[in-house]
Amino acid sequence: MLAPIRPGVSFACAAWPAHVTLASNLRLDDPTTLPGVVDDALRDVGSLDARLGRMAWFGEREDVPVLLVASTGIERAHERLATALVQLPGFAADAPRQWRAGYRPHLTLGAAVPMPTGDRVAIACVAIARLDGADAVVEAVLPPPAARRAAS
Repeated sequence: MLAPIRPGVSFACAAWPAHVTLASNLRLDDPTTLPGVVDDALRDVGSLDARLGRMAWFGEREDVPVLLVASTGIERAHERLATALVQLPGFAADAPRQWRAGYRPHLTLGAAVPMPTGDRVAIACVAIARLDGADAVVEAVLPPPAARRAAS
């Protein structure tokens, strides 16, 4: 997330706050394991801050505006998350083409997301959200890897 958020916060899936996607929607037999797996996978990936790139359109109907982002830390985070998550019992990606080689780091734009100013974005936290019908509920929030390293 580009701004801090707390566990328990909910919002309409159509109005996500500003965020850079590290891993797309998935299903697990036991989602309570997710925070620990994500925390372990993100150790030492480096900064998740990113340079903004060109606009693109995502989604099944290519109707979701995004800004592509460049960040070796974000790409490394996705790869480590993908490696860890696919091993979990019951793992199923909602959109398998968006994992690994099909992953394109991006900042999702929309009615709830104002266009960022400048050419870089800073990641404030890593949030894990559960989709619940038309809403999303933040289940866990982790500090970005760079903040964890600075605190230790």
